[in-house]
Amino acid sequence: MFTSINPATGEPGERFAELDGDGVEAALVRADAAFASWRVSPVEQRVALLNAIADRFEAGKQHLAETATREMGKTLASAVAEVEKCVVGFRYYAEHGPDFLKGEEVALPNGRVVTHWLPLGPILAIMPWNFPYWQVVRWLAPTILAGNVGLLKHASLTQGCAALIQQMVSAAGAPDGLFQNLAVKSDKVSRIIADKRVVAVTLTGCEGAGAKVAEAAGRALKKVVLELGGSDPFVVMPSADLDAAVKTAVKARIQNAGQSCICAKRMIVHADVYDAFAEKFVAAMDAVKIGDPMEDGVEMGPLSSVEQRDTVLEQLEHAVAAGATLHGGEK
Repeated sequence: MFTSINPATGEPGERFAELDGDGVEAALVRADAAFASWRVSPVEQRVALLNAIADRFEAGKQHLAETATREMGKTLASAVAEVEKCVVGFRYYAEHGPDFLKGEEVALPNGRVVTHWLPLGPILAIMPWNFPYWQVVRWLAPTILAGNVGLLKHASLTQGCAALIQQMVSAAGAPDGLFQNLAVKSDKVSRIIADKRVVAVTLTGCEGAGAKVAEAAGRALKKVVLELGGSDPFVVMPSADLDAAVKTAVKARIQNAGQSCICAKRMIVHADVYDAFAEKFVAAMDAVKIGDPMEDGVEMGPLSSVEQRDTVLEQLEHAVAAGATLHGGEK
């Protein structure tokens, strides 16, 4: 059983039943059946579905955004922006996708070569909680367009978001089994990857999870795409406009409460401007409005869970113990 916990209040919310073995098997049967017909569907039908899903996301924007905020703590304004980005994503592939799928003919001295983009089958996506809609949509839109079928294993924290995505896709008129949310825990993933009906897997997440998925995919000789973590640098040189650099650095650090692949995680500042930048940056960070992510004007809500908070606190303690100096906040 999955339970949504509001990280801003600690209060439990909606509960979601976990799929058992029979439930997973039934989902795979539906996915396989859906692929048999979707793979030969006209591109125009796929485009129409993408636009219909975009319409559903647009109409349900507020509800989608509020669910994300309650489940993982991002500010309501940023959650709304994420849903709006999803609408743009669906419409982008609806508009440009048919051109992406066109074959290409290459003339050779003794003949010609013609390339075609053909559907593969059901594809499993293992997605994180930090952008619970966009991370799914940027995979789902091209997957549907290409004639494939989607299976989603979403993060435990955001099962409400996952359920809503499936509702939106179904309400838009998608064939049964074309996209399914598999409400399972990580211990079932390897068996799903190994199933002969699943042709490929993609994961966005940490290095440890990526290594396990890559191992399972390699063992089953399945195609795999991984997007893993990083530690992005923010470099400030003496030529920089310090006020502009500080403003950008704060935004780059607090986006999604710092829970983003592209957040600036290291500030590398030239010695000539270090003191001035540090003073301005600390003051700007202290001025960030932190609070209930549902409230207007709040710039940063809570981290996604107590576990995430404790991890950050441990990192701070280790850094200070190793000689780092803590600026701002509680010392």
